[in-house]
Amino acid sequence: MKKFNFPLLVGSLAVFFFNINGIAQSNFETDSFSFADPSELNLHPIASFDDTDPFRDSKKAIKNENEVESVYVARPSFEVAAWYGLTFGETENQNGIRRLDVKYTPNSENLLYLFYDNALSLDNNRFAALERTAPIVGVGAKHDWTSQWFSKLEVGRRFLTTEEDQHLFNIENGYFFSSKLMAKLITQYDLRQNDDLITLGGFVEFEVMRNVRLETGMFHAENITLANTRNQRYQVVPKLLLGKSEFIMGVYYDRYLTQTESLNQFGGAFGLMVFPVTGDMRANLFFNYDRGFRNEITVLSFGLNQKF
Repeated sequence: MKKFNFPLLVGSLAVFFFNINGIAQSNFETDSFSFADPSELNLHPIASFDDTDPFRDSKKAIKNENEVESVYVARPSFEVAAWYGLTFGETENQNGIRRLDVKYTPNSENLLYLFYDNALSLDNNRFAALERTAPIVGVGAKHDWTSQWFSKLEVGRRFLTTEEDQHLFNIENGYFFSSKLMAKLITQYDLRQNDDLITLGGFVEFEVMRNVRLETGMFHAENITLANTRNQRYQVVPKLLLGKSEFIMGVYYDRYLTQTESLNQFGGAFGLMVFPVTGDMRANLFFNYDRGFRNEITVLSFGLNQKF
């Protein structure tokens, strides 16, 4: 069976889909899940679904004494990445470092990384007015159990100034049924001062035609302390691979439910372009329009990641 490898790219592109920070970025009841950051987009680029081995540039052939078969070993690699962004809000604009990553790939089955994420401080005006800065610092790991099944674990802590720090636990599992079809399940738990939040996600990605894929699915975030308080997001994300560049465009629909109100609306749209700059350096351009129920924002972000 063909072996699939899934490199974690910064600019990354799965649609778990923008690092977990705050599902409706304007609502305190579910403020732990944000869809305005592209750092997890591109987790599984289109190229990883075909016969192209993402470790092809770092492999060396080792033949046995009989020179009958070859064994290929992936060389360990490091990758560093940084994102800077502008957030245009209804009442105030923000700008600054959105995310920093340091990643280590010891072999083709494992990935370890550290991350600093400050997207919520920039995107949630109400939150930023109270905290000014509310970054998450965390660690993550990804492992390919088989050629088709992978898991990812993230543990992080959000540092606050006016409240107790928050803790985040995220588990993602994905399964490739074939080179044309993949499914993902996502579970996240946020431990906070006065309430807790659980988020579930399910996605299916399939091939439409050569170099064109489509991902669709939903997130469900529920406050397990406050009764009947939840957010849902449904999204459709086409992905296009042109040469060494990748283009993603997505749209999403949001629902916000509490004991006293029920809101539904077209939530927004986003786009991501990942392209080579020179050698092992890639650039990432990201756009997101999030209509929000109480805070409409537009995000422009630029990232660079260098592999060593």
